[in-house]
Parts: sequence; structure tokens; C-alpha cells
Amino acid sequence: MFSSSQSPVEANGLKYARPASNKNPGSVALPGTEQPGRSKIYRHWKVANGELLKTLDPHVLTAHDIFESSAQRYPKNPCLGARAWDSVNKTWGSYQWIDYQTVQKRRAALGVGLVELHNRIGVQGKQYGVGLWCQNRPEWQLTDLGCMSQSLYTVSLYETLSAEATRFIIDNAELSCVVTSLPHVATLIELKRELPSLKLVVCMDPLDAGEQTGHSKRDILAPLAAAVGLQIYSMSEVEELGASLNRPYNPPTPDDIITINYTSGTTGNPKGVVLTHGNAVAASSSGLGTCMHYPTDILASYLPLAHIFGRVMEHIILWVGGRIGYFHGNVLELVDDFKALRPTIVASVPRLADNPTNTHMLYDRIWSKKVAAGLGFDRIRRMVSGSAPLDQSLHQFLRIAFACSIMQGYGLTESYATSLCQSVDDLSAGNCGSLHAASEACLLSLPDMEYSIDDKPYPRGELLLRGNALFKEYYKNPEETAKALTEDGWFRTGDICQVDHLGRFTIIDRRKNLLKLAQGEYVSPERLEGIYQTACSYIAQAFVHGDSVETALVAIFAVQPDTFATFASRVLKRAIAPEDMEAIRAAAADERVVKAVQSDLDRAGKSHKLAGFERVRSVALLVDPFTIDNGLLTPTLKLKRPQTVRTYRTLLDELYARVPAADNSMGLKSKL
Repeated sequence: MFSSSQSPVEANGLKYARPASNKNPGSVALPGTEQPGRSKIYRHWKVANGELLKTLDPHVLTAHDIFESSAQRYPKNPCLGARAWDSVNKTWGSYQWIDYQTVQKRRAALGVGLVELHNRIGVQGKQYGVGLWCQNRPEWQLTDLGCMSQSLYTVSLYETLSAEATRFIIDNAELSCVVTSLPHVATLIELKRELPSLKLVVCMDPLDAGEQTGHSKRDILAPLAAAVGLQIYSMSEVEELGASLNRPYNPPTPDDIITINYTSGTTGNPKGVVLTHGNAVAASSSGLGTCMHYPTDILASYLPLAHIFGRVMEHIILWVGGRIGYFHGNVLELVDDFKALRPTIVASVPRLADNPTNTHMLYDRIWSKKVAAGLGFDRIRRMVSGSAPLDQSLHQFLRIAFACSIMQGYGLTESYATSLCQSVDDLSAGNCGSLHAASEACLLSLPDMEYSIDDKPYPRGELLLRGNALFKEYYKNPEETAKALTEDGWFRTGDICQVDHLGRFTIIDRRKNLLKLAQGEYVSPERLEGIYQTACSYIAQAFVHGDSVETALVAIFAVQPDTFATFASRVLKRAIAPEDMEAIRAAAADERVVKAVQSDLDRAGKSHKLAGFERVRSVALLVDPFTIDNGLLTPTLKLKRPQTVRTYRTLLDELYARVPAADNSMGLKSKL
């Protein structure tokens, strides 16, 4: 039983948040579950002898139920907020909020309106997808909630996607409708000729407001759309249509799709990860079981909602009746949004905390002496970091700087962004914590990489995941689905882990993206890139490469202008200003600077006890060589290796030509 003031999710969630004992592990190994080459199965301590967690509230089985439960319990609570634009003073004002009952009313009308528009163009059936293409804003969440109220699912597109990637996703998902912001309407009109399924565009922004008749956005866009067979509506029109029809909810079941989330693949076309409402509730439940949130919490929303990490964080806040404040769209001014919002919860990725730059105001201002005072973090109580490993020293620094709990977690799109997370009272760094209660895991030995479940002091191997948050399949891609899942339902993550005596998992390597050198040695470039970036503060981005016909590694590094200017000034014995990009480019090409960098790389290799074949032997320094715009980074800032090799093939050949003959030989195997 729980008190009348406690919601079921809070009362039940706290049972999972409390460890059995501070001396006992957070994840436990189940006796008798090991198989040849595969470790025992690990689980959250609370579910070691029972079923994996599905929900914290037996009445909440879908994401639709998540919102409805809070709308009924907290109707007047502020729900979604954004800063108002002052067109006179050209500034962003304070946050304006809409409460849960207003969101409930609007999402119901929007859902009915979307179904009616689809019916009119002949699209019917229990479930079909609706595209979502915009930056984080209240209308994104309204659309998602509206769709799920009618058992529709959303397919979210990254704001930064290329036209080709956008075309592929809309075509692959067979979308008839895309709900989008005004800047993307013209792109959709242009793409329509290649997208026979696309019939409807719903614009979140007004099409007629305050403009002279005949000169409105609708007057300009509607004829262009009609010429290619598209109908354009504003979101307010769709809401009005739905409200006039006064139809009831058509709620989903736990097995119904909530989203097809396309991964920002580093090779080939993105894969559509099919996720269900049951996955969403299990992921949200396990997240709350690790760290409880409350109606007083305020989440800062700026991580792309096309990425599942941002999405599950919003599920969690909505379930507890908290509020979500959306950034105004410019990451360079994110600090100003923080100061206006004063959030209690911030979800982040290491990329936003690592390597301060002179082109991102957020980074510069974080690393000032007046950290918390100038950031709007005066009431912050939780920061959650995911997507990539967080540097240990940075992790501890953030704890001290912000005086709050900094929790590192691990998840993938395929696991609804959950699986592992540190507990609130875990003050360690360098690990991803213990298992969530909705997931179980085991390790698979990899003899070719010399990782074994019998390694000492801790077992090591590829992390395999299974559980209630795990995806259903890759959409229309049975071949990739079969590759990703074992016959007994384990998902192959491709990440190499070790598990310590307290059941905490640490990512130590990556099975994918392995390079095989001519002498037969395997190399993990991502691991080496992390080592070199941590050791050399002037490296902003790293690309370590090894041709299969070569015995040595080469690298292309993107320099960090401010720290590189200091480094190069010391080497060249003359002042170089961080804002003087021409001087920085010249310094990056100077042989003396390149030689000094090589010396730093050699020292880093020795200090980390890298084998000889793991050490970079030739390096090039560039400014911004890898960007989303040039197609070498995904929207989540992951390097596209095959494309990078093709783009820089000539430079890589030049780097190999510079490798000392003694190094680039078949004998380069010694572990120096």
C-alpha cells in the first residue's frame, strides 16, 4: 500500500531505487545460467528471483496511459513550456506554460484530426505512421501524444538530416503525413516527386497569422504543394477539425508500435528500430526505479527528440507530473535557456561537456569559475549522461562543480535508451552502473579479441541484452534483425564490457569497427581515439585508421582552436590567437607542430601501455575535417568511417608514405 499523497509510480519505484545493502552488488549473477563461452545472466538485485520489471503501475501499460494517469492526477500542473519571442525587442522572454489538462484536450483533438485527414485520402487501419520533423518544442510532444491517443505511431526525423536521408526514411516508413515546422515545408514539397506515399503536410507554425491577404505563407506554399499533389494544413486547423468531430480515444495496447526510430547509421541507410508501448513503459519504469523524479521536477529539453534518449526522459517526466521546458532552438544560446528555466533535471551527452570550444558559448561558460551561478543550475539535482562514455576526471569535476548527482548510464535505440545506470548514491566514475530492472545481460567471450568471461580480476566480453525494453525488429529488414538477435533472443550490442564485484558494467572496447592490420592484429580505433583525445586537450575530434595492407596506424585529428593555439604558440615560440583561424591552419600544417603532436601521442601510448601496432605513426592536423554538413558525422555526432576513408583517401595515402620504414613493416608487433 502507499499513502494517498504518493502516486503508484513513486511508491513502487522507490522499492527499486533502494539497494538491498550498500555492501551488496546492484547487479547479481544468476547461478546455473552460464553456457559455453557465455557468462551467467546478470539482473537487477530486486528481480533476481522474479520477473523483469514491466511497469511501476498496473494501470499503466502504454505511453498513452502514462500521460493520462498524470493528466488525471495533476490536471493543473504546468506541463510543456517554451520561451516567447518578443518581436519588438527581438529577444526571447520567459517560459510560457500549458498545463496537463490543456495538453490532454489538445492532444485528443489533434489525434482525431490526423486520423480524419488520413481517412479522407484513403489511409485507414489500426496503425500507421506519422512523420515528425522539427527541433524540440511543445508541438513535438503534442503530436506524439496525439498520435498515440489514436494508436498511431510517430517516425521522428533529425532536424539536421540531409534531403536524401529524409527521403529514404519517409519512403521506407511509407508515411502519408509529416508534421513539421515551417522551414521544412519547402523541402517536403521539393521531395514529393520522389515520395508517392506522401500526401499531407501539417505545419506546426501559423500559415496565415498577421499577414496581408494574398501574401501569407499559405498563399505562397499551398499552390506549390498542390502542383505536386500535397495538401498543407496548419496544426491549429487539424486541432479544430478533431475537436469538431468529438470522437473518443482509440488507445493502443502494449504490443502496438509507439515509434519506428531510425538510427543515425554510420554506414549505409539508417535502420528503423521498431519499438512498442510496452518497451516505452518498461524503459520509463526502470529509469524511475533507478532515480525517482517528482511533480516538482523540471526537465530541460534540448537533446534531439529523434534520439531515443531524449524521448524516454520526457516519458519519465510526464509520468510523474513534472514539467518540460524546451530550448528555443539555438544551442549556442542554451545557457540563456537554462537561466530562464532553472531546471532540476538535465540529460546530456559527453560531447556537450567534453572539450570546450570557442565556437560554442555553452562550453566556454560552463568552464568558468562562476559555474553554477551563471548557468541557471542553482536548483539542479540530477544530471544523466548517456550515449558515450564520460571521462572519469570530467565526471568527478561535474559532481563538484554542480554539487548534484551525476549519473552515467548506457543504452541503445534498440533498448529504448535504457539498460544500465549508476544509482544516485554511487560516487564512482568510469562505469555505467548496474542493470535496470527491466533488462538482463550476459557476456560473450571473444577469443579473437582476447576477451574472456574467465578473465581476472573481472569477466570480459561482448555485452548481450534481453528484456522488456528491447526492440521488436528492424523495420522491413529481416536480414539485419537476424544478425542482431541470437536464437534465444539476446541482442548483440557490439560493446565490450567488464563486470566488477559490485555488478557494475564498464564499456572497455567495441567489437564493431575493428581494424585488421596486415600482420593479423586487430585494433579498436574508437578506443585509441578516446585515449588520444583524453591525453591531448588540443584534439577536438580523432580519426584513427589502419589499412588492411599496412602494419601501422595513421590518424587525422581536428584541432581545438583555443587549446591548440596555446600549444602551437609554445612550440613555434610566437603568439597565435585562438580566433585567428588562418594562423591556426598554418600552425596545424607546420612540421614542427606535427612533430610535437607525435611526441605527445608517443607519450600517451607509453602511459597507457599500448602495443606497438596500436600506436599512431603518422598524423595530420586539420580544422573541422568532420562535420554533419560534409556528411562525415551522423546527427548524433558519430564518425562515418567508410565515408571518411573515401573523403580523405589521398591524405591517408600521404600519411602512410611518411611512416618510417622501420615502423611500417611486418615486424611491428612488439608491445613496447
